[in-house]
Amino acid sequence: MAGIIRRRGSGALVIAAVICVGMAAFWTVKFHIPLVVPFYADHALAETDRMIHFGDPWRLVHSIIPPIAMQPMLIVYFPLWLLEFIGCIALAAFHPSDRLRSRYLRSFAATYAVLGTLLAAVTASVGPIFYDQFFGEGRFAELVLTLKQNPDARYHFFVAERLYAAYVSGAEDIFAGISAMPSIHVAVASLNALFLTQINRWLGLAGWAFAALTLLGSVYFGWHYAVDGYVSAAAVFFFWRLFDAPSQNKQSSGVTC
Repeated sequence: MAGIIRRRGSGALVIAAVICVGMAAFWTVKFHIPLVVPFYADHALAETDRMIHFGDPWRLVHSIIPPIAMQPMLIVYFPLWLLEFIGCIALAAFHPSDRLRSRYLRSFAATYAVLGTLLAAVTASVGPIFYDQFFGEGRFAELVLTLKQNPDARYHFFVAERLYAAYVSGAEDIFAGISAMPSIHVAVASLNALFLTQINRWLGLAGWAFAALTLLGSVYFGWHYAVDGYVSAAAVFFFWRLFDAPSQNKQSSGVTC
């Protein structure tokens, strides 16, 4: 362990610094998206969800996940997701395989640059939890009421109210930047599952289970339409394959990484 830290310590610090700068840039861009592109895509996303699921996905998810499971789902969606986020970055930073580290970090960068900024602007949307506040249709009033009836939803609505207040006031704080499509939560969880699968089969299975719970949670709490998660996971898989291609070409030419 000490040897790995000595060999990778400086590189890991560089990775941490670059990610910190990148995340600051991401949040800045995300906050300013509605100033450039008004939220417009929600109706189409909600209709797509309803069409491919033969109804509203949130109803299906709530029929599967009982109200007593809300608190564990909140723990998965917020603190555990953040813990996995940090843990996988650290694992990649110190991993002895240059190829795997490069593949993960390139995919990570593409996830935030392409999905979190470009696609988020192209498909500017607020998600079911904010739908009625922005468009006044009452389309997801039953979802909001269902969530509010559960006392464990306090933290969920604390975050939602802070996000909406920041949008209305224009304040730039940690709770700023409403965006539904794509789901960065699902994208990162899927990327981490792909990464962990390369390290260990059981870690990979745990990673995919966590990604599935993250997708369910994103719909359960109304942060995202189900299609947000599907698009995010598919895009991450594309990045993962894309950034492995150069390594495969080098190996086939007899060049090692």
